Amino acid sequence: MKIIIKIFSIIALSALLFTGCNNQSETLETKELHHEETESMVELTPAQYKVAGIELGKVEQKNLSSIIKVNGVLEAPPQSLVSISAILGGFVKSTNLLHGSRVTKGDAVVVMEHPDYIQLQQDYLDSKSKLVYLELAYKRQKGLREKNVSSAKIFQQTTADYKSAKARVNALEEKLALIEINAEQLQESEKISRTVTIHSPIDGYVSKVNINIGKYVNPADVMFEIVNTEHLH
Repeated sequence: MKIIIKIFSIIALSALLFTGCNNQSETLETKELHHEETESMVELTPAQYKVAGIELGKVEQKNLSSIIKVNGVLEAPPQSLVSISAILGGFVKSTNLLHGSRVTKGDAVVVMEHPDYIQLQQDYLDSKSKLVYLELAYKRQKGLREKNVSSAKIFQQTTADYKSAKARVNALEEKLALIEINAEQLQESEKISRTVTIHSPIDGYVSKVNINIGKYVNPADVMFEIVNTEHLH
């Protein structure tokens, strides 16, 4: 009986010691885990929040970005895209335009030169002088005809010559306008220029430059393209 009691006491003592060791081990692990978690935490003072620019707020739903990157093509309407050419052709004397340059309506884009410009201005001045003479002759013959002093044949010929000269002058004025020469100013100054300056008809940006100094440009050649970006779609 004593032997049984001793064995039971030994077993109970062993169980108690084992349980105590386990509890001590768990307590040690808990302390180590808590120690590790404590070391990974960082606490900031209000001053540090302010310096770092950190702001606290409530959780809310919002768009982080309103920019969507996509591929596409922008086009300008026909009235916002202009191709600039030399109506009568010519050589490029000077230009300051580069790709991407900003231009305003009326700005000079290129200076052209060609002997034909000189000839056109000379033809106009000669024709204008002739028209002045024929106009006086026409008025004189008209007055004589009304008095039956001049023959109908002479009056008809004078009238035909006057109208023909007037039509020629009108045509030359239109040609001068095409190369941006003011016929009235030319008549007043009688100063013939070998160069003409072409101006931009719209506001916009230069999208193409197809010329260089000294290059000959045909009437069908496009020297520049200018696009107005206000109405892209």
